[in-house]
Amino acid sequence: MSNGLPFEHCEFEISPFATKLTGTLKATVYEDGGVDPTTIIRVDESWHVDIEWTLKGHIRRHLCGEWCVTVHLESVGPGNEYTLPNPAVHFPIDPCNDGNYKYTIKVPAGTIQPEDCGTLFLLAVTLTSLDGCKKSGHIAAYCKGPDLMFYVGTDED
Repeated sequence: MSNGLPFEHCEFEISPFATKLTGTLKATVYEDGGVDPTTIIRVDESWHVDIEWTLKGHIRRHLCGEWCVTVHLESVGPGNEYTLPNPAVHFPIDPCNDGNYKYTIKVPAGTIQPEDCGTLFLLAVTLTSLDGCKKSGHIAAYCKGPDLMFYVGTDED
């Protein structure tokens, strides 16, 4: 009670009650200067992973925080494992954009060291969200593939 009068209980509505938030994620690998995707890369060539994702649904405009993106390479057979970049990249979620995001992870020549005869790696991209307090968010996604072969090439004929 305030001033001898009871508090008024007022309605509070969140509209719409049922909402659908959906997304997609894809990763494509290119050699630097290449126009077509590739899956076989000489270790003396720089390359990059284009990561694209979408977030659809009107409630996306109310999300804030950060995206966390990494690329993992797991060797098939003997070989090292890699996480690129290391540490993971973080950047802001933009509630005012159209829901389309793109990030490119650039990998310098010589970063991956294959075994003799080349090494096949399984590529996996992970994407998660952090809320405005930098705690785990509610969005998590991963994308497996393509498989990538790295080899030591030669310029001899």
